[in-house]
Amino acid sequence: MFLDNLVRYGGICVKRARFTSKMIIYNLLLFFSIILLVTGVFYYWVVRDIQSRAQIDFETLSGKTAGQFDTLVYNIDKTALQIAANPTIVARFTSLTKNPSANYFIENPLVASEVIRLLNSYNFKKDGNTRICLYNNDHDFVYSATTMTTADGVANFFASDDFKKVNTHFADNNVFSMFRAPGPDILNTSGLPSPNYFSIVRQIKDYYSGTQENGYVEVQQSVARIDKIFSDLGEESYAAVYNQKGALIYLCPALRENAEVLEKFKKLNPASLPLGVIRHDQDFYGRYQTEEAPLDIIFFKSGSTILTPIVSFSLFLVVALLLAMLVAIFSEQVLVKRLSKPLVELNRSIKNVNIDNLKLELANTQDSDELQQLDAAFNKMLAHLHHAIERQLLSQTNELKAHLFALQSQMNPHFIHNILAIINMEAEIDGNEKTVTICKALSRMLSYSSSMGDGFAKAGDELSHTENYLELMKQRYEDGFEYNMQVDESLCNVFIPKLIVQPLCENCFKHAFMNSEEVWRIRVDAVQCDSMWVIAVEDNGTGVTPEFLAEFDQFKNGLTLDSMRDRIQQCTIGGLSLPNIYMRLKLCYGDRFICEIRNTNHGSVVTLGGNIDDTHADSRG
Repeated sequence: MFLDNLVRYGGICVKRARFTSKMIIYNLLLFFSIILLVTGVFYYWVVRDIQSRAQIDFETLSGKTAGQFDTLVYNIDKTALQIAANPTIVARFTSLTKNPSANYFIENPLVASEVIRLLNSYNFKKDGNTRICLYNNDHDFVYSATTMTTADGVANFFASDDFKKVNTHFADNNVFSMFRAPGPDILNTSGLPSPNYFSIVRQIKDYYSGTQENGYVEVQQSVARIDKIFSDLGEESYAAVYNQKGALIYLCPALRENAEVLEKFKKLNPASLPLGVIRHDQDFYGRYQTEEAPLDIIFFKSGSTILTPIVSFSLFLVVALLLAMLVAIFSEQVLVKRLSKPLVELNRSIKNVNIDNLKLELANTQDSDELQQLDAAFNKMLAHLHHAIERQLLSQTNELKAHLFALQSQMNPHFIHNILAIINMEAEIDGNEKTVTICKALSRMLSYSSSMGDGFAKAGDELSHTENYLELMKQRYEDGFEYNMQVDESLCNVFIPKLIVQPLCENCFKHAFMNSEEVWRIRVDAVQCDSMWVIAVEDNGTGVTPEFLAEFDQFKNGLTLDSMRDRIQQCTIGGLSLPNIYMRLKLCYGDRFICEIRNTNHGSVVTLGGNIDDTHADSRG
């Protein structure tokens, strides 16, 4: 309400303002509108560029981080595979005596020493693993580690669900590796600090034959290695790892310290996010799937860090806009003082212009170049206006003449009907049945074709009109012409475009029968096929020339709205040829119609069809 009142009172004040004040107001409004538009576009472009760059940077960083994590998992899995397939390891575990009550490697220290030395060759190098464990279902256990491992911890491991999960996981023969989610180190019960770890487990077996599954190799790595990868995501950026069931198994260091963002990750369903980076509101989300394990890595970046440079840029634009407004107001005041005097003179002269005085007369035009230009422009405009009025009067006169010609043309069919009625009456008096038949058929044809209406008619009426024409041709050629019509009764009340079947029959006499000496035959079939009406006209003439078929195909392929409009405007009463029928069908049915012509063994056949639409039937009640 307040805004409406402000606009109304502002409009009243502008109307009551002086001419010079109006110039200042309107010019300033135009200037400020342009400035606001340009500023808005520039602001939108800069903000979009900032957000786009932020998204690209986030996508690059998240993709790089996900790749590093995947590489870490790959290296651990590669080590596990090399150890699991090592012939020495496979041979040792194949020859172990099954005794669940004792650890073979404790009872055979020389064998254990040999295996540990072999494990050390994989482990004690740059970026080595926290622990490598070899074990089997008989509780035989040997390891190489950089962290403490206790006997009680080993016993706890074999009694834990972790060991049972390993057996269950590899019960499926199609499984080759297992990713153990980050968790506490149960192998160290010394009470000394021990970091959480994650691991990759593989079966110890002959990978050439795929047999002799004698144990497992588990390569463990400290979670600190993952923390190092995810520790440099940037300000307000977080990451978490989900397993294939959608459960959180790892949080980056920054996420562990932010409870608010952590709640978002807990409520998040990784499967609902597409792969890659997306923008939601002002925040960015990234989802990556690791190749080496069934894991989803979800990255999140808060939009608050992106808004900081945008806010600074917005303040700069506001200050610049205020300065531009001050400069514009001062400049407008100076310019209006120069322009107001000639414009007042122009206003006075315009008031004297009327229908009897279509000429602008300005005083002292020699002192103002602007007024000289305006004088010439307005007088030229008034001259054009005078010519336009004359053309309008001429156009209205021509339109009245066209209406008179149309009324005159409508009188001709009535005159012909009256003459036919007189001939029919005289023929009945003389007993000339053939003349009576001809007059009745011709009268029905004229009655049908004299009013187009909306251009549609019932199929039964259209086919009756065609039959009247064929009957007249039968009267003319007698035994030299035969025709046959097969009409589906369900099609009779369907509305189709008017005057599309009879012209096809007429074309048979004009073209198809010209060089044919046989008895001329025409067959008309009208059926309903699914939701379409189909009418075919077949003759036994000389067929259609390949040149016409090619020309007709070229016509259909090159038909446009402009060319269709020109051809229709050029149509005459005798211009209902096949191309014009094609254009009418296209205007009525769009692309859902049939208009085909082809040669047969005994002549040619033209097939027309279109969708059955009740719209025209409804309009007629």
